[in-house]
Amino acid sequence: MKIGVYLAGFTPDVGGGYTFQTDVFAAFAKMVEERAEAFVILCDSPAIFELVQKSSLPTNCRAVQMPALRFSSKIAHWLTLLVPQSRRFVASWGRLQRAVIKEQVEFLWYVGGGAQELVDLPYIATVWDIQHRTHPWLPEVSKKGLWESREASHATYLARAAYVITGTDIGMRELELYYRIPHERMRKLPHPTPAFALQGMNNKTPDIRSRFGLSDDFFLYPAQFWPHKNHVNLLYALAELNRTYEYRPILVLVGSDKGSKSFIQERAAALGVDAQLRFTGFISVDDLVALYCEATGLVYVSMSGPENLPPLEAFALNCPALVSDVPGAREQFGDCAIFVPPFDPVAIAEGWYRLKSDFKLRDRMVAAGRQRAESWTAQNYVSGVFAIFDEFNPIRRCWA
Repeated sequence: MKIGVYLAGFTPDVGGGYTFQTDVFAAFAKMVEERAEAFVILCDSPAIFELVQKSSLPTNCRAVQMPALRFSSKIAHWLTLLVPQSRRFVASWGRLQRAVIKEQVEFLWYVGGGAQELVDLPYIATVWDIQHRTHPWLPEVSKKGLWESREASHATYLARAAYVITGTDIGMRELELYYRIPHERMRKLPHPTPAFALQGMNNKTPDIRSRFGLSDDFFLYPAQFWPHKNHVNLLYALAELNRTYEYRPILVLVGSDKGSKSFIQERAAALGVDAQLRFTGFISVDDLVALYCEATGLVYVSMSGPENLPPLEAFALNCPALVSDVPGAREQFGDCAIFVPPFDPVAIAEGWYRLKSDFKLRDRMVAAGRQRAESWTAQNYVSGVFAIFDEFNPIRRCWA
């Protein structure tokens, strides 16, 4: 069986999606030599192709840079969303479809999450979330027809998949509820702990405090500035922390602006907590590791999941964590974190103060978190994908 591995649409500033795909591919490159199949790594951009070429690929793998995106491919994509039956006539216009035909791919693994270009062969789809269904009111998934576009593409993409990978039981239940995906076609493979965090304890940056103007106590929230990251309720919790507990830590906000930063800054000023904020923008991995290692804790209050990487990064770097009690979070993080309701600033502030002041709890969470972080890596994830290849091989050999 000839297997395609599709790497698409990720750059470092994307955040977790980039971390996930680079880690999973790095593990794949180290483990794939033992496989009997032939593999074609399909790279959708020159940057990804360059990254893949730097890997030491074994003889059963080769990397291919996908052709440039044609205007006809864009027409085919939108036409099939509007009129699904049209795919019968325009499928061959698709860039990925042309690539898998040329490379004689028999089974395709979409490494990244989200609905992507369809192909006329069996494939593994990867789902990180279906936020447009679980939180359809959010502007980042609903504005200017985005909700309708996502729904149309997900409905067909997931229904046609031979297998769908998701990371939690709640993720599987959501796929059953919203898209009627049969349970036997889903596989649960949790997000692996990012490799940079597992390897990062020795990557200290001595001047990290002075460069970002940090006091003795600071807390970290690495998240892009999207509404679903719930920064505003965290600001209300910070104001409550100041008022009720007379505790005024610094809050370090790491991430790229996706349109909400100015609004967050306005709310911070109105609440009187703007002097306690540090906006770092997009930073290097070494700086992020240093912040985790120096922080009093992580406060991760995203309103959605079910899978999020920063708490796993914190666990690996001995940084105690407070996280949103969203569906799937307790399954993912176990007893390694303090859980708080994401829309209750009073409860967030109470949990936040516990995170700072309960030293026995902090020690217990750090120990449990490190164990959790080390228990599921990219190598474990790739082994799970290889098991899917083995399962599907006797099915795929039944036709030319």
